[in-house]
Amino acid sequence: MVTETPKDNGTGTTGSTGCPSVESQLEEINQKIIEFEAQKFAELKSELEQVKKKKEDSVKEYKAKFDGLKKQWCEQNDHIISMRRDIIGAFPDWKAYISECVCSQLAKKRVQENRIACRTEVKGRFEKARDDAKAKLDAAKQTASGWENAIKVLTEQLAQNSKLIDELCKLTCTPDRTVAIYRLWFKLLPAHARIRPVTDCFTVPPTETCEQLCPPNKPPDSCRDCDAYEPAPPTTGDCAAKPADDKPESEETPPEPKWPQGDPWLVPPEEYAGKIDCAYDAYLKAKRVYGTAVRCFQTYADDLPQVKKDLDALIKGLDAAIEDCLKKKKDKGCCDDEDDKKPDPCKPSGDGGTQQSRKGA
Repeated sequence: MVTETPKDNGTGTTGSTGCPSVESQLEEINQKIIEFEAQKFAELKSELEQVKKKKEDSVKEYKAKFDGLKKQWCEQNDHIISMRRDIIGAFPDWKAYISECVCSQLAKKRVQENRIACRTEVKGRFEKARDDAKAKLDAAKQTASGWENAIKVLTEQLAQNSKLIDELCKLTCTPDRTVAIYRLWFKLLPAHARIRPVTDCFTVPPTETCEQLCPPNKPPDSCRDCDAYEPAPPTTGDCAAKPADDKPESEETPPEPKWPQGDPWLVPPEEYAGKIDCAYDAYLKAKRVYGTAVRCFQTYADDLPQVKKDLDALIKGLDAAIEDCLKKKKDKGCCDDEDDKKPDPCKPSGDGGTQQSRKGA
């Protein structure tokens, strides 16, 4: 006698056993493979092995050169503070000049950036999550690389700052000296502040950062409301939609302005090794988040080309789906009704056997 193989009942299990079906087990393995491959752990292992070999030498080099780099920064700081004081004295309306000439142009640039961001934002939920995770992964990798090669990065930045200082000194002796206002506050000061060591000598108030002098345009909250047409996201698991933060904007306390610091900056030598460790730990976590985002996207692909393919498939099978549904609406005969009411052959009967085994007896 041939026994029919129990079918998946829609919950990932078969019959009343409660065990995952082979199909659901295979799907789970496929999902894990997708996530693992996206994280590229073999590549990360090779990177970490190289960092491990290089870390000891990097720490030694950093400790040996830190004092010299800090001395160079402090010398530049004296020049910059003096230059700032002279420019403010020569141009009491320097903030008005910035508002009229700098902020007006930056506003145009930011409008275009928001325009591009608005168009880019119209992505599928999982497509956008994947792309956001990739951007954060790239940033984490750049940060880790920066700390690993801190001496090279800091030396190059100090050289660029020195060149800017020389240019500004020459510029203040020309009829175009007002241009120094822009180059000081929007070129030199941000670069100088980003690598600053722990010191009280940098006395430029944080109200003079680029963002404070020329506040950015408010980005669009949402460019187009496509959610009404999107399928509902899963309610459980890593791919479930994250709860929205409904806190009214008026209740949010704006953060205190401060000069941003870069990766790297002139951190005390005894803290340098820890900065490398933390940077690569953040990089590893970003890898994991990206792997999950890639898996979710491949499971629920919602980019525009895939949505168009889904539409094409629906159109191609539209007539057949409609007619098949209608065919099932025809009246059932007596035997059909009996077949529908037959018990599950795998379901245990009251005496410990199965319905099928009892009939066979």
